[in-house]
Amino acid sequence: TGNIAKGPAMTREECLRAIETGICLAEEARRDGIQLIITGEMGIGNTTSSSAVASLLLQRPLEEVTAKGAGTAERVAHKVAVLKQAVALNKPNAGDAVDILSKVGGLDMAAMCGVYIGCAACGMAVMIDGVISSAAALCAARLAPAALPYMFPSHCSAEPAGRLLLEAMGFTPLITAGMCLGEGTGGALGASLLDAALAAYEEVVRIDEI
Repeated sequence: TGNIAKGPAMTREECLRAIETGICLAEEARRDGIQLIITGEMGIGNTTSSSAVASLLLQRPLEEVTAKGAGTAERVAHKVAVLKQAVALNKPNAGDAVDILSKVGGLDMAAMCGVYIGCAACGMAVMIDGVISSAAALCAARLAPAALPYMFPSHCSAEPAGRLLLEAMGFTPLITAGMCLGEGTGGALGASLLDAALAAYEEVVRIDEI
């Protein structure tokens, strides 16, 4: 994607193709018998773009939703300044999730947004991981509110936007452990808790059976 401090991350058409790719990936997984997808990402720098997306979706100041990510605390002020420049230059429409993603987001968030929508369309559960996949989830919820019941939060990221994004979707995280990661690790832990909950519901002996 492009440098958002100098122009939009991508065209609207590219963003829509990325969302459609995510939908197709969810459909393929469902055909393969998958019952649960865990979203996540691997990259350096995308907490920056997710901060811009979160700020616009939540209508919160950039200073409130921006943290060091993979950088250092001393660089946060610079990060905020760059994001303010990007938002002022690209003028994303805060009421249009596709416009936000295309102007200050990334292909990772756009594709994950599509995965959430695709999972809902297929009747498949999808687990949210860290702050970047949470920003993508809120984009999906804004585009397709009917997708929300198919989403499950795993952990609350230590990134400041993590809690705010989950709250905006009405979610209470299963895990609050100060994790900053977003590569799917929290989602894997959350999925194991779902397995345990199902085991308790289906396998624990009832009092009248003892």
